[in-house]
Amino acid sequence: MDIGDFIALDNRPRAASFVAEIEAKIVEVGERPGSFQKRDDLHKGLRHARHGRYLIFFIKVDEEVQIVRVIEGSRDLPRLFEL
Repeated sequence: MDIGDFIALDNRPRAASFVAEIEAKIVEVGERPGSFQKRDDLHKGLRHARHGRYLIFFIKVDEEVQIVRVIEGSRDLPRLFEL
């Protein structure tokens, strides 16, 4: 289930605003990807941006930023990024 869908189960307006906030952070990531924390411990070239307790994981490939995952930060991150 997507994060927005999960929040919408209890509060549809908050779900819409939350998704808009995440999208705004993703735009910020695209504008300045090098300013966010490196996470080479999880995967080479991986970085993340934080929005509240959620993490937006991404990689930069040439001139393109690719969003990998958006997940709640207390999850077992090493396990989620195992190859």
